[in-house]
Amino acid sequence: MIVPSKSQIDRVLEHMPDAPRWVETRSMLLGGWGRIYGEESWSEDFNFVVGSPELKFASVVGFPAREVLWRAIGDLGTVDGLIAQIENTEHVRAALPDWKTETALLHLLPDASHSPPAPRRDVRFVTAGELNDFTQLPAKLCEEHVKAARLFSVAAVYFNDFPVSFCYAVETESLWDISIETLEEHRNQGHARSCVAFMIEHMRGRGKQPVWGAFASNTASLKLATKLGFKIVESVTVFQPA
Repeated sequence: MIVPSKSQIDRVLEHMPDAPRWVETRSMLLGGWGRIYGEESWSEDFNFVVGSPELKFASVVGFPAREVLWRAIGDLGTVDGLIAQIENTEHVRAALPDWKTETALLHLLPDASHSPPAPRRDVRFVTAGELNDFTQLPAKLCEEHVKAARLFSVAAVYFNDFPVSFCYAVETESLWDISIETLEEHRNQGHARSCVAFMIEHMRGRGKQPVWGAFASNTASLKLATKLGFKIVESVTVFQPA
């Protein structure tokens, strides 16, 4: 693992456009919350891995050696998702032949000047401390969103003064990736739409456009993206441990 200088990061960011497929990667580099693995010349040949032990995902940039991939995965511990680009998917697959892969479809709003229609709900920002107070939340969901709340803005829909749907924003300079999760017993009731619409309005005030990512197999997420007016613009490959 290396600690890059600001000039090295700036050089890499020039090579990596502020586009939907790079949202997580740029956010980790810009925010300093990602760990970087690669050769000392990573900012010259652009072959490295950047990952977050907090949010348990990583991104592969270029064509790093398989030893770099293995070292990153081993150091990060549990990785729920490893993002690869279309051009380096086969390179990563050769290094991780036992991992399963899925295509993630990335969406943008054609008109980001308006919030999508959504039912009226009690939506508020929530802090890490407040989330820890809700001991009835599922442990894994609570852990993820507590960690997220220490890095990003997290919004929650409240039902009977209890948070049931959550949305947080992984940001770059002009984009933000939508992370949305709703308690199973409260799904299909409009809570997710309300939570996303709230966050879209908030982030639009900061000049940032939403990116919706969904696995090609996740028909519910794709259907919700369509309802909210999102359109598919590109895709990435996500590797997950078998």
